[in-house]
Amino acid sequence: MGSIVCKINPKFKTLYFSSNDKTPDDVNILREFFPNIIHSFDKKENIEQCMSENRIDLILVDLDKSFEEGLRILKKIRKIDKLVLILVLSPYSEKEHLLKTIEIGICNYLIKPITTPQINEACKALFEYNYNNETIIKLKNDYIWDTTTF
Repeated sequence: MGSIVCKINPKFKTLYFSSNDKTPDDVNILREFFPNIIHSFDKKENIEQCMSENRIDLILVDLDKSFEEGLRILKKIRKIDKLVLILVLSPYSEKEHLLKTIEIGICNYLIKPITTPQINEACKALFEYNYNNETIIKLKNDYIWDTTTF
């Protein structure tokens, strides 16, 4: 495995939401980038609870079962927080699926199985776009990310 270029501050909180009640291999790859990842399972009350108990900076939504159920979850997340960054991991590669998630306001859509280089590029794009290519980026919770360390 190559070196990771885009490593996030350990205090940056990421919520990984999936309908799989086992920890998938994807979470191991994601932990390389997001050391402070919270894994939540497919229970709607978990979303509200996790988001209210933690200051979440990024939500990763794994659409591994029902796509329509995944859309309902994404809409619920948007009702709770209109600005939180959302990255979707999905086995669905059809254009219609992508367009439906874009309408909800996701930041990126990755086709599974995910790889370390794929996550690295997605992270770089996510932060470059959302934080205007600044050298020092102020994240939630008063944390900063120095992009010159890429």
